[in-house]
Amino acid sequence: MKNFLKYLKYWVVFLLLLTLYFFWYTHGGMGHSAPHFHANFALYIDGKRYDFSLDKYSQDIAGCRAWGTLYAKDRVHLHENNPDTIHIHHDGVTWWDFFKNNNILFNETLLVMDDGNIYTNNEKNTLRFILNWEPVSDPYNVLIRTKDRLLINYGTESADELSLWKFLDVSDNAEEYNKKDDPGSCSGGHGAWFFSSLMQNLHKIMWH
Repeated sequence: MKNFLKYLKYWVVFLLLLTLYFFWYTHGGMGHSAPHFHANFALYIDGKRYDFSLDKYSQDIAGCRAWGTLYAKDRVHLHENNPDTIHIHHDGVTWWDFFKNNNILFNETLLVMDDGNIYTNNEKNTLRFILNWEPVSDPYNVLIRTKDRLLINYGTESADELSLWKFLDVSDNAEEYNKKDDPGSCSGGHGAWFFSSLMQNLHKIMWH
């Protein structure tokens, strides 16, 4: 009986901490909130907007884990077949990170799509990048900031034409999404950190 009572208090502590964790994870509280902000983008090839509404580009909501390994796509992704609103869960995410997660690679003169098609600068077509209305040589290592808007265009248009007209086609709804709950309740990996820390401390309490 004494042994039962001895270990009962540990299980009570365990259940209490588990309840607190559940409240923290579902409400994003306990004094800390992981990054969660949004940006917009569009990619055009030869005048046609590339379709990012396909299932393969959207992170499964069930993929937002409360524990386990934090994968690259957990840090930056699309949700619910929304083709132009990026969800960012880490302050150190670049535009390269987002496109690499979707198997799309690029540099100043080269665009490699996930279907294997390769587009390079030539006498007719040029790869150009417009970030927040301004031409940039390459957003490869540029951090994604809240409400950023990026246009990637491979075609005959000049930088001025893209900045003045085509950039208007890039959605501008990041602020709207910043005010909404994340559809996957992702926590940018802080849920994983909290759960791991919780289990380590419980192990120390119960067995030491």
